[in-house]
Amino acid sequence: MFDLFTRSPRSQKAAARTVSLRLERLEDRLSPSGLGFSLPPPNPTLPSETVTMNVTYDPNKQVTLTGQLSNSMGAIANQTINFGGAVNGTATTDAQGNYSVTLTASQLGQVTAASSDGKSNTATATLASQVPTISSFTATCEGNSVWEFEGTVTGAPTQGEVVNLGGIPALDDVTVNVNPDGTFYVFATVSAGNGGAASAEAVDWWGDTSELATTSVPV
Repeated sequence: MFDLFTRSPRSQKAAARTVSLRLERLEDRLSPSGLGFSLPPPNPTLPSETVTMNVTYDPNKQVTLTGQLSNSMGAIANQTINFGGAVNGTATTDAQGNYSVTLTASQLGQVTAASSDGKSNTATATLASQVPTISSFTATCEGNSVWEFEGTVTGAPTQGEVVNLGGIPALDDVTVNVNPDGTFYVFATVSAGNGGAASAEAVDWWGDTSELATTSVPV
């Protein structure tokens, strides 16, 4: 016989079932599906690392590739970056995940960059070239036999472009780099009797050459 303050085993089981049912209903209300939405399943195909790439043109079909490798925790150090497409080679990231390498392009077109562990995205860039043109090539006397030769190059990436000068003795074997805005200039001393038709030829990073531009140096 049970006393007045002791529940029967049947009552205890019923109370336990009631508590369990209430907890299950509470969990349902607090779960994402109970709140009206569900969490998407993880996507194993998404890259866990991010690689960036920038291209700088250099003379003689060379390009400098720079960028950074990182993930959600920050930069990734001492990792290999593989390059493909128009160039082939590798670079190693530093302590901040940065990399820089100069490679020779085998062709124009797309360059790709990705981490060698296969966990990054694939960064892309396109190598381009166009035959350069020289305009406004002039020679100006600055006094004391010093002349300034200047002009502007258009029609091709200015990075890596050079202008080869000649035509008169003072400009033999003279080469000048093209500025980012396409302009170029150089000073030379032209002695009496050594004037004539000065010439300039632009060469872009890929090796395309402009038509020869000339200007008169009346000395």
